[in-house]
Amino acid sequence: MKIHSLALFILLGVTPRVDTCTNSSEQTTQYTAATFQPVNALRLTKLSLSEIPDFEMPKGSFWAAMKLSPDKIDQQRAFVLKGNTFFPIRTLVEKEAYQQITNAQGRAFLKTLPPGTGLYEMLGDDDLCKSQGALHGLWTNPVTVTPVDVKNYLMGWWYSRAENYGWGNARIMFDLDLEGFPAAWKNNQVLAEGVKLLRQEHPNVEFGMYASGMGNLYPEGNGDPANPYGQIGGTSRYNLYKQNGFTYFEMMPYAHYEEVLIGQGKPYANFQDYAKRSSLHIKKCLEWLDPRAPYAADKNYRGFSWVMTRYEGGGLEMIAPHICESLPLLMLVSGAARSGGGLCNWNPGVDLNAADYALEAGKWRASQFNKFWENPKTEYNLHIEFSLDNGETWTNDIENWQAKAQKLGISWFDYMYKDPNPMGVRAAVLDNKLVVVAAHRPGLEEGKVQNILCRYKNKTWKMSLPYHQVVAGTVTL
Repeated sequence: MKIHSLALFILLGVTPRVDTCTNSSEQTTQYTAATFQPVNALRLTKLSLSEIPDFEMPKGSFWAAMKLSPDKIDQQRAFVLKGNTFFPIRTLVEKEAYQQITNAQGRAFLKTLPPGTGLYEMLGDDDLCKSQGALHGLWTNPVTVTPVDVKNYLMGWWYSRAENYGWGNARIMFDLDLEGFPAAWKNNQVLAEGVKLLRQEHPNVEFGMYASGMGNLYPEGNGDPANPYGQIGGTSRYNLYKQNGFTYFEMMPYAHYEEVLIGQGKPYANFQDYAKRSSLHIKKCLEWLDPRAPYAADKNYRGFSWVMTRYEGGGLEMIAPHICESLPLLMLVSGAARSGGGLCNWNPGVDLNAADYALEAGKWRASQFNKFWENPKTEYNLHIEFSLDNGETWTNDIENWQAKAQKLGISWFDYMYKDPNPMGVRAAVLDNKLVVVAAHRPGLEEGKVQNILCRYKNKTWKMSLPYHQVVAGTVTL
């Protein structure tokens, strides 16, 4: 149970007082105590949506219900009705293709979704003809198709997903998950310009592209119009897609198996132990979000990510539910989801688990701060200063760990595990109010609580960070 205000000061043996510090101008700041008002995470006891109140995500944002198999289409709809903003349309298309419903029934089904619901579709390598088909020449050297060919091909996807169901003017997001796409300038240029041509006719259709964000997986090369089959990556690839009308760019990593931490004499005995107890993915997400989030200040840039509630590598064991519950908050408080971004839960075709429902519960909690996320005046990703010794020394969650981690190479995860500082203490500010999101130190023991003192401007406040909980709430300045 979290205790706040005067009771927390007494519990920690701290006398509320005016604190001081000296800034770079040698001016003394007078600090006064403030109260942290928490919005606690939901405690779910069932693998269902029944214990999660209905929620509304920020207006115009992307929060896709997970794609499920056609026989679970009603369950997929339930995730939209709970509060998500996009419906994965492929499930309905497959159901009609299997002759399980008629087109008229599909149209009637979509009318049961909330007004304004968008349609989401992920297109993979073979959907865009990597192996064979009309756009196979987009994957080759030399490229043998034109931007008009790309536009016409994508128009067929638009028609089958939107116009075919009477949804022609609705918001649609095509997520091009082209992991094997050539890195050459020419291939990317033809694809990007084809998307531009389609969006000129249908501006409500938007696109994201795998690894197209800043710092993507493709290293820079010497590709350009004068060297069309030279490789591009990083800034060049991002700018090419951005200039041609792509608006969604990836922001957050999957959780991975970190073998440096697992084994005899290490923090985790085996992979199952790691999957149950590790909170390190929270830190990894913040590491990714920090350099990417500033781009989301552009209203034509929507940060989005795929979330997977199971680890990549080491098996499919469930990620600790508290991590998934925290991801919507981290995406929003960092500023990565402003201007209409959000998350999509990618399900690998297995039964839903506690982490899947924890993610939905996390959307509910994140939505309790919508007045911050929906206001253009909000400032994001404040690295709140904190103290572990009642104000004798101060730091924040980025000053030291990153440089040490890079110096240690693969052992940086081990460093993070031993780091005494919280994994994250981030805030967004609107007028005289902060929304603060914080997570305990990586190696906090089960059943323990980490207590910290925080400060911002002229206020200080106490926060209690329990094991396997991410704390979120507000402070009035």
